[in-house]
Amino acid sequence: MPDPIIVMAVGDVSADLPDNGACFRHVRPLFAEADIVFGNCEYVYSDVIHPAPTHFAMHAAPPSQAAALDIFDVMTLANNHAVDAGYAGLRSTMRTLRDLGVEPVGAGENLAEAQAPAIVDVGNRKVAFLGFCTTFPLGFEARPNRAGLSPLRVNTFYRNPQPNIWDPGIPGVIETVPLAEDVENYRSAIQAAKSQADFVVVAHHWGMNPEVRAMLAPAERTFDRVWRSALESYELELARFGVDVGADAIVAHHQTSLNGIEIRDGKPIYYGLAALVHHFHDGGARSDDAITTDTSSIAGYPHWAFQRPETLITGVAVIALSDDGIEAGLVPAMILPDGGVEPLQPDDPRVPTVIDHLASKIEQEHLDTQIDVSALERWTLLRLLPRCQSPTPAAPVASLDRNLHG
Repeated sequence: MPDPIIVMAVGDVSADLPDNGACFRHVRPLFAEADIVFGNCEYVYSDVIHPAPTHFAMHAAPPSQAAALDIFDVMTLANNHAVDAGYAGLRSTMRTLRDLGVEPVGAGENLAEAQAPAIVDVGNRKVAFLGFCTTFPLGFEARPNRAGLSPLRVNTFYRNPQPNIWDPGIPGVIETVPLAEDVENYRSAIQAAKSQADFVVVAHHWGMNPEVRAMLAPAERTFDRVWRSALESYELELARFGVDVGADAIVAHHQTSLNGIEIRDGKPIYYGLAALVHHFHDGGARSDDAITTDTSSIAGYPHWAFQRPETLITGVAVIALSDDGIEAGLVPAMILPDGGVEPLQPDDPRVPTVIDHLASKIEQEHLDTQIDVSALERWTLLRLLPRCQSPTPAAPVASLDRNLHG
């Protein structure tokens, strides 16, 4: 029986500091233990900037700033910044990644190309990767004859919570309903990828970003400025549907902090992996209307744009793919003041903070998942199991250990 294929997946990668390589210095040795590393490239790397009319905040840098991304094997471009700099910026980013040996997915010259898988060979087995985006500016989506990202759009409806009374202005019940045509494309893409590969890993860019929502909602027009950091119904629905039609793992991002994790029929669903690195600038000459973040929202973190301390919590998904089944884990990590990220070792005093945060998210969403603390090489590994499955003390993370420790 061949060793399992180890996939490590992370959330948002927005790298734009003078020394991006230093930002990844702590995760580089961890990534070296994986067969495939999968991330979300949330920056445009291009010398040609044609701002899209609907872009919100320009995430763009020269191609030379992407050099440190050579630690990835596949990166999805299905995110809300992929077309910030127009089609030229998107094409340049895809070329830049390929020149680094990184295969882009989730965007392309047309819808078919955007929803085609990136397939990586490991020995005599193949792993397919797909990317889809739910939260993005209007017009960023690929169409049959137009470039863009791979869309998985969701309609939002506001329903009166009090059907027996007219009460204008009462906060409505929010209902999220995926577009039928996009759901069909989603199903078709997963099943097509499954026909070409042994395993399929699907990335989603979606979910609640409370701080951005607060910026978008004018106080004078909004009854409640407190946005709950929770999963919307469409996230649960689409992720579970993705597993049901053939995905072997779902990894999501866009939320600004680590979200809950679920095991469905033996397949992991990471509902939000937060950011691995996230450098937010005011855009300078690249964008006249970019959001300005001249000072840090958290004291001592000059490159961080968010206010809640929990946004500094992140992690690296560790997925062992084998014909005998799939094992899932998470290496907890923390954002650093210098803009980098650090995976945590077993004796790190910050580990309980990450565990408590993740456990609270699992409980909040009523996910049937238990966390078993173990180790992977010199890092902490949180094994993720259904509550009905007990860990095996004699052989924790058996297949991960076998592959990584020889």
